[in-house]
Amino acid sequence: MEEQDIQDMLDSLDMQFARGKIDQPTYSELKQKWQEKLRAFKKDPVAVSGGVYAPPASAPTPPKAEELKCPACFTPTDLTQDLSKPIECPGCGRAYMLRQSQDDAQMLKQGLKTWIEQTIASSGAGGSNSIDMNARRFIFKKDLYPALKRDIDRQLEMLEDAPEAPLFPLSVMPAFRDYRPNPQLVAIGQGNNQEIKSLSSRVSAQEVQDFAAVEADRQQLKALQFRITTLIYYANIARFLENAEAHSYQLVRHNVQALQKECSTYAQEVADPSHRSYLLALDARISGALLLLDVLMPTLEQGRSFAPEAARAQLDRALAQYAKAAQQAAASTYNPLYAVPLQQGIQKDMLLAQVFYEIIKCYEVVLRTSQVEFGAFYYHLIHYTRALVTIQSPDQMLGLVQSIGRLLAARSGDVPVPVIVDWNWLDAAIQANRRKPAFGAAETTGTVVRHFHPYWVATLNYAEKQGIIFKSGTGREALILVDATSVETPVIGYLLANDPVLPVISTGIHNYNLLDKQYMALPALLSRDMAEQTMKQYTSQRAAELGATIVKMIDLIYLPVAFVSYAGKNQTREILLGRLNFVNQNLRNALMQTHQFLQQYGA
Repeated sequence: MEEQDIQDMLDSLDMQFARGKIDQPTYSELKQKWQEKLRAFKKDPVAVSGGVYAPPASAPTPPKAEELKCPACFTPTDLTQDLSKPIECPGCGRAYMLRQSQDDAQMLKQGLKTWIEQTIASSGAGGSNSIDMNARRFIFKKDLYPALKRDIDRQLEMLEDAPEAPLFPLSVMPAFRDYRPNPQLVAIGQGNNQEIKSLSSRVSAQEVQDFAAVEADRQQLKALQFRITTLIYYANIARFLENAEAHSYQLVRHNVQALQKECSTYAQEVADPSHRSYLLALDARISGALLLLDVLMPTLEQGRSFAPEAARAQLDRALAQYAKAAQQAAASTYNPLYAVPLQQGIQKDMLLAQVFYEIIKCYEVVLRTSQVEFGAFYYHLIHYTRALVTIQSPDQMLGLVQSIGRLLAARSGDVPVPVIVDWNWLDAAIQANRRKPAFGAAETTGTVVRHFHPYWVATLNYAEKQGIIFKSGTGREALILVDATSVETPVIGYLLANDPVLPVISTGIHNYNLLDKQYMALPALLSRDMAEQTMKQYTSQRAAELGATIVKMIDLIYLPVAFVSYAGKNQTREILLGRLNFVNQNLRNALMQTHQFLQQYGA
């Protein structure tokens, strides 16, 4: 009888006991019997002949308990659960039966055995009677380790950027192309991972470990094992990132926690200070992700009621932890192939955490006037932002959510904003814009809907021309404004020193007030950075007119604007009239969506 036969008998006993076919006393008696046979077998001298490998006699290793691993993602599973029932994998959430895991493990064992036999045979050691330490180390250095490292390097060649993706899903994320994980990593998480499973079984196999005769060899093997094991957890997370609608924060948290365990354990054994600095930065990042997941789970997945103040305090701790991780990652001198993706991943985590923080702030304002469940508000808010504009970047998303929060706070009586509350100009503007044909009746005024309109405003220092021929200029200060609802084609203009509207806007910048709830107000769809960039491009294109210019951002200001409809002979038309003569005219959808949103949450 061979060792594999004994091991198969032990596996069969486990399966029969799990299915209730044998009782506890019988199981214990038989298992003890076969384990004694296995121990006796392992004490016999071990030879390698004809290229067939058995564990070396010079360094016998006690048998290691078999791990139960998910046949889909290869994540270890708790052995204390009832193995006679479907087993739910804590890493990917798929269910499987014990037999499936055993069959998968048996197939991997056969592949491992074939690989070892072929590798050992190629070393030329097949004719030796026994393998001493020197021979084992020679085989490890010449054949086993190079073969393992080559195969792992090839398999992971396009996957070293795994830390670049976020460590948690958020429904706003799939819209951002740069935030989506490596498609090959996602494919592994979806089950296209047979090669990864084979490499994992090889690098962790006791048969391979026995050839790592000295500490240096064992460290090399641990480095390979760390790479392939952590990749499995990254792949599971990537699968949930790709499909945020089907995420499970509990499953994501398990993978993140397992990743941290691998990281912290391995960091204690690494001698290279630069490598350790990378691992410590990764560990710090994972700690931030776990703090964040502890907010996401109860709020988005479990639907539990919570105190927004407590959630924000937890998010503050998470962001502080991320800031620490960012500093450590920036200071790390480890290989940029690994350090740079980690730095980028930390920044992505932080930005998504900031977006969620601002959503919590919005909810906190809404909760004061209406009892609404957070999940419903969250998904309604995300739908509202997507209906308003095609968001190009997470920075723009952050700016939009901040603007919605500022709008809600100004309407609820919390935080005043710069606003001009003056409608005296409107009647004259409505009359001035009526069309009066030479023949027939003039247009009549129909619907008039007033709202407060957001503009980004900045000071504009320019050189006023002197004389007909421009030779020198006098420095003047003006204002430049961009309609904060115009994203595709910015609507922008400036008020020079002699413009009669300039004093009105200049005063309004410092006139902080609450937004009257009887009027609707639009959020800024254009972020502060986007607005500043637009202003600088606009003024540089008018250098011949303005001379040298300096643009300095001030703030967002709300100006009065009205939606006016006119009816003429056989036709109607709609126009937006504002205190400024430049205003975005393509706002029907934004006005409708905002009206619905504020009716529910902005009363």
